[in-house]
Amino acid sequence: MVLFVWSGLIVDLLARLERLRGSEKTVGAIGQTLFNWFPCLGAYVTYCCNQVEAKALLDMKKQQKRVEQFLRLCQESSFSRKLDLWNFLDLPRSRLVKYPLLLREILKSTPPDHPDEDTLPDALELVQSIVSEVDRKTGEAECQFYRRGLAYLEEGQRLPEIQLSRFLYCHGELKNNKGQKLHVFLFELCLVLTRSVEDREGGVVFQVYRQPLPTTTLHLEELPDGEGGGGGKGGAFFQGGPPQTPPKRVWRGGGGKGGRFLKGEKKLGKGDFLNFF
Repeated sequence: MVLFVWSGLIVDLLARLERLRGSEKTVGAIGQTLFNWFPCLGAYVTYCCNQVEAKALLDMKKQQKRVEQFLRLCQESSFSRKLDLWNFLDLPRSRLVKYPLLLREILKSTPPDHPDEDTLPDALELVQSIVSEVDRKTGEAECQFYRRGLAYLEEGQRLPEIQLSRFLYCHGELKNNKGQKLHVFLFELCLVLTRSVEDREGGVVFQVYRQPLPTTTLHLEELPDGEGGGGGKGGAFFQGGPPQTPPKRVWRGGGGKGGRFLKGEKKLGKGDFLNFF
């Protein structure tokens, strides 16, 4: 349904621009028209907030052989432009975030005495506020989604910092020094290590591994490459190659006996965590 709504909004914008065309079929000024039209984009706040659950549901359905075959046939057909279904579902969000970039480029080419010189900055500020709202509410929805997906093995693991966190800063898969895959979540107020397991319906839940660490108790120290190997009480966490591979990005969290040595390569690296701390 939302794709039809998006199509309707685009048609509405095109109709507004068509009415602005002069005798030479050109549009002289668009600032006020865009300013009046941009509030319609607020319809996509809810859509973007639902994307994290939609992606999880799509991934679960794709595990069914008949669904996977149907989607593959669709992707191989010319009408799909060789794009998978998620590319189409993500299209409204990807277009939404391009509007500020488009307006900045138009502003660069706008002469000082042009009518858009006064109206385009207001339109840019408006669409930026809409994009910011989408980012904020989408982040809150993503955080709630993954909080609900945590499975606690012990009651003591249910730290209030997890439920009080509004945002999930980053997450991804790492390996410990035994080769076990762990999924790490850096919430607003807590760092949580988990194991991803499949539930009865084919979805994914994350079993909390050991005790979550409140971010207020973490001590982070950036280590030189080659240090922080697989030994020590806290264990080492790797992504990519075997444990003996020299670390390229290393960080350490949790002071004292609760210390952890963590190592990441490209997808989830040292910078991803340190940037948020």
